[in-house]
Amino acid sequence: MNQCGDANEWSGDSVCDDGGPKSSYDICDFGADCKDCGARPEVIPGICTNDCSFSNDGECDDGAPGSSWDLCDLGTDCNDCGERFPDICENDCRDADDGWCDDGAPGSDFDICELGSDCGDCGPRTHPGAARPGSVTKKKNDILKQNILGEKMRQVKKDLKKPVSKKTRPKP
Repeated sequence: MNQCGDANEWSGDSVCDDGGPKSSYDICDFGADCKDCGARPEVIPGICTNDCSFSNDGECDDGAPGSSWDLCDLGTDCNDCGERFPDICENDCRDADDGWCDDGAPGSDFDICELGSDCGDCGPRTHPGAARPGSVTKKKNDILKQNILGEKMRQVKKDLKKPVSKKTRPKP
């Protein structure tokens, strides 16, 4: 199932702004810029429990990017690491394991297979419907920083759309 909406002020400006694959900006919710990004896969839920015996110690211990230690299973140290998302790693593309990465993600050689379907050549990929890291479990300061950054990006885009006046260079 896909999600597709245009509930943002930048929808229809020919620039994908939802922070997903092949987007130029990350200033609106994933799937909220359908006119420019196309339909996006439905956001999949992440893994977030505190089942690890090392959870709640102030250090991320699940071994994923950004963690301090590899002592817990993925997503089982949620209070320290935040919500985690499993990677996609299949070899069911017809051109899988041919020495060329064919899934179209950043760093790939070709875009002829579904994301994560050429794992032998591309390695594991993050599901495009996964919430972006921290987007579900942000702390207040992260939200504040994101709002400030988003507002600056909106202003930059507005400034880029303004017509440029031709001024003459002042004479010395």
